[in-house]
Amino acid sequence: MVQNDRKIIAVGTSHGTSTGDDIAVARYTSTGQLDTTFGDRGKVSTDLGTQADHAHAVALESDGKVVVAGSTHDPAQGDNFAIVRYTTDGKLDTGFGDSGKVSTDFGGKSDVANAVAIQPDSKIVAVGTSRGASTGDDFAVARYTSSGQLDATFGKAGTVSTDLGSQSDRADAVALQSDGKIVVAGVTSDPALGDNFAIVRYQG
Repeated sequence: MVQNDRKIIAVGTSHGTSTGDDIAVARYTSTGQLDTTFGDRGKVSTDLGTQADHAHAVALESDGKVVVAGSTHDPAQGDNFAIVRYTTDGKLDTGFGDSGKVSTDFGGKSDVANAVAIQPDSKIVAVGTSRGASTGDDFAVARYTSSGQLDATFGKAGTVSTDLGSQSDRADAVALQSDGKIVVAGVTSDPALGDNFAIVRYQG
């Protein structure tokens, strides 16, 4: 992700010696140096309280705050969507969710966010995969308010799962139309044809 000032934000995973896998964020200047005004000399690691916290996507809010999406592992629930928001200088945003962090369970064994986008009204849309008991992996979409609560006006209490008819449906990208509709792209598996492009559009 490239900011308007050409600084570069990269997200992923860092393996801590005691905390396991943590969400990792780094910001670089336009010349490729770590930006020392962000986090701890350009880097931030965030433990969500489990041994497996992974970041897969990042988006920037209009005020410059950094929204990271991925997954966190709950021993009882399996993987859940994870959303973390940072201030412009790399601190956890305490006005978002639980001290900057949100975990969302779709009810599946493996709920993983692969992409995230910010609506013009500052609501956050995260998309990925939820593993249903009978339908396999389904498209999963969650929408949050700017304060990190699930948006009760969207789907079923803020979440939507969509089965495309196969045991392997995975959402990898999201785009927002000017009319507020949400376009999600990914892959669905066909027994005869193999993996196919999959596009789903939701009402905003």
